[in-house]
Amino acid sequence: MSKSDDRQLTLSGEELSGRGRSRSRTDVPNGRFHRVDLVVVFAAGIVLGLETVVELASGPLRSAGMSPLLADAIGWGVANGLILVIALGITRLRYGRVASPLRLHRPTLRTTLVGLAGAVGLAAINFAVMFLPLDGGPAGGIADGPAWAQLVFAVLFGVVVTGFYEEVVYRGVLMTGLSDRFGSKAGLVLSSVAFSLAHLPRAYNTVTGLLGGLYLGWLYRRYDSLNVVIIAHGLGNALLGVAAAANVSP
Repeated sequence: MSKSDDRQLTLSGEELSGRGRSRSRTDVPNGRFHRVDLVVVFAAGIVLGLETVVELASGPLRSAGMSPLLADAIGWGVANGLILVIALGITRLRYGRVASPLRLHRPTLRTTLVGLAGAVGLAAINFAVMFLPLDGGPAGGIADGPAWAQLVFAVLFGVVVTGFYEEVVYRGVLMTGLSDRFGSKAGLVLSSVAFSLAHLPRAYNTVTGLLGGLYLGWLYRRYDSLNVVIIAHGLGNALLGVAAAANVSP
């Protein structure tokens, strides 16, 4: 047997011994987020996520006679959509594709079940923080309107919009980029801090952003799937949104 054959067998053995989390990343194409990419994505998340920006988008609609709830829904949709477009565009620019580098694939039964369990854990963290002496509990972000419309708004944005775009931005892009540069533990902590800062100035939102970010980041590392954290985040938000719409307090 030649030396090249020995080397091939050694490589094959290493690949077999590396099955699991490391093997699942072998389909990630070559590429890397640049420092400026991380700054741009973080800045977009902060600026476009401000309520004042949403008010600028929804203000003319309100003035034209549109209901505050529908106007806010459009305003938040436009702002969050722009953040998502920026994050996905940068990912495409650096990697040439989106799904593989972000670990965003078609959900399986396993990732769905893990995500459902993760939603319970995230909701537990958020509800537990409600009992701390912080400023007023979660901001529902729901304008006045019929109860059914508020419920639809809470579920739609909690599950479909916020849970998706925030995970793409903070776990998919920021955590990946920071982990590549500073290591997985530092990437987890730094991306969670960034997620927390995006929820300023309310103390409740900032604390839950940090704790929830650490928890969701751990799920992302553990299962190497953005689908898991999208499901967990989205359904966890939905539970809080339903509670806010129903004026539930601890």
